[in-house]
Amino acid sequence: MQSAESPFFSLIVPCCNVGKYVDELVDSVVGQSFSDWECILFVETSQDDTLDRCQCAERRDARFKVLTGPRSGSASIPRNKGLAAARGRYVVWIDGDDKLVEGALDRIAKDVHRADEPDIIHYAANQREEDADGRVVRMSRIFSFPDAENGRMLTGEEAMCAIVRPNPHFYPVPWLMAIRVDFLRENGLEFLPRIRYEDLEWMPRVLYAARRVFVDNTVCYLYRHRYGSVTRRDFTSRELACLVVVFRSLFNFFVTHAFTRRLATAWARGILSPFFSYFFAPKRFACINMLAWSVCIRCLLRNRGWVNFVKLARFAGLPKKVAVPLVLMCGLHPALGWPARAYFRYFYYPLVMRQVKRRGS
Repeated sequence: MQSAESPFFSLIVPCCNVGKYVDELVDSVVGQSFSDWECILFVETSQDDTLDRCQCAERRDARFKVLTGPRSGSASIPRNKGLAAARGRYVVWIDGDDKLVEGALDRIAKDVHRADEPDIIHYAANQREEDADGRVVRMSRIFSFPDAENGRMLTGEEAMCAIVRPNPHFYPVPWLMAIRVDFLRENGLEFLPRIRYEDLEWMPRVLYAARRVFVDNTVCYLYRHRYGSVTRRDFTSRELACLVVVFRSLFNFFVTHAFTRRLATAWARGILSPFFSYFFAPKRFACINMLAWSVCIRCLLRNRGWVNFVKLARFAGLPKKVAVPLVLMCGLHPALGWPARAYFRYFYYPLVMRQVKRRGS
C-alpha cells in the first residue's frame, strides 16, 4: 500500500551516462512486490539519453521524481540532494547502472519491522562483472560481514569490528544497506562533494554514529561492474588527489571524536589498509607519475595530517607501525619515498599475501 505523503522507502539513484541501463533499473523498481516507495532519479548532464529515459519513467509512474544538475564527477552531490528531497522513512541507495533483485524491498521492510526500526539494515549483493561487449565474465557474491553474523543486531562499533576482522578491505558502499533517513539527517551524514572514493570516507562515519545495525545476508541488490565505469578506469593522479581528501578527513575524524580502544583498533585496520594499498601498493606505481605521487603524499601529511596519521597508527599491528616512519619520510622530499616503496614491495605486501592464503586454506 502506497502513502502519497510519506512513503516507506526513498530510493535514491545517481544517473550519468547510463541510458543503456536505466530501463532495466526502472523495471526492477516497478516490479517490486512492496509498492510503498518513491524513487528519486538525480540526472547529471549526460552525453546519451539518460535524462529522456528517466523522464519517461517519471511520466509513467508518479512515484518517480527526476532531479537534474551539472556533472560533478562523483555520486556525492546527487546522493546528498536526493537525501535532502527524500520523504521516506528509509533510504535505499542504487547506482544508475545497477538494479534491485526481485522481492528486495519486501525483504528489507520485513527486516525493519522485525528488528524494530534499526538505524541500518545491511544486506548482500550479487556482482555481475562484464567485459567491453557487456558479456558476463564472472558472477560473485558481496557481503561485508562473516555469514555467522547473519540475523544479528549489532552496535555500529561491533559492526565495524566484525567487518574488518576477516578482511580489512571491506566494501564501503551505500548500496549494501538501507538506512533510516532521520538517523542520517540528525547526524549530518552527507557525502563529501565532488570527490571519487566518497564511499570510503562516508561509511566509517556512518558506522561510528550507528547505534543499531541489523545484518541480513539475503541478496537484495545486483551490482554491475562494467567495462568503462568509474571503478574500472585506470588509476590516475586525479584519483590519488581525491584519496588525499578522503584520508585527511578520516584521520581528522579519528582525532576529533571519542574512540574506545576496540574501535580504534578496528579503524586502524580498516582505514590504514586501504590507505597503504592506494598509496604504496606496487601496482599503483605503474600508473602514477612519481612527481604527482610525491605532491599528493606531501599534501596528505602537511599541517597536522602527519600527526593525525601517527595517532591512528598507534592502534595498528606491527607491520603497519613499522611503516609509519617510512611514510613520514615521504613527506619530506621525493627522494625519501624509496625506502617506503621498498618496504611495501618486499616485505609488507608479501606478508599480507601469505596471511590471505593462510586464511583461505
